[in-house]
Amino acid sequence: MEFELPKASRFHGEPLPENVFVDYFEPSFWNSQLTLEDQAHYIKNGVFISMPPLGLCGKWEAVKEWKDLGQSQIQAKYGAEVLKDYIIPTAEQLRQLEENQKKAEESDSNKETEVEEVQQELETSGDL
Repeated sequence: MEFELPKASRFHGEPLPENVFVDYFEPSFWNSQLTLEDQAHYIKNGVFISMPPLGLCGKWEAVKEWKDLGQSQIQAKYGAEVLKDYIIPTAEQLRQLEENQKKAEESDSNKETEVEEVQQELETSGDL
C-alpha cells in the first residue's frame, strides 16, 4: 500500500486539503489565492458544493429544509446560488493548462534523456 502525502501548499507551509468541494474555500480565497492548477485539481470530477448558502445554516428552521437532502439534491437546489461568487476555470483554460503540463512533462523527459546521453558519452570516453 502506497501512502501519498498531501499536496504542499504555498500558504504558511500548510498542505491543501485533498478531497473537498469548491465551497470548502471562501470565494475570495478560491478566486485570488489558488492557482489555476489548484482549482483544476478540485474540479477535475465536476464543480460541486457540499453545503447550502450560509444563510440557511444559522437557524434550525432553515436547516430542517435541507438537512435530509443528499449531496446531489443540495447541488441541484443550491449550487448556482453558492457558486455565484466563485470564478470557475473555463473549459478553454483547463485545456490550455493540460496542454502546458504535457509540454512541461515532455521537456523534463527530454532533459533527463539528454543528461543520460551525456553521462554515457563521458563514461564511454573515460572522462568520468
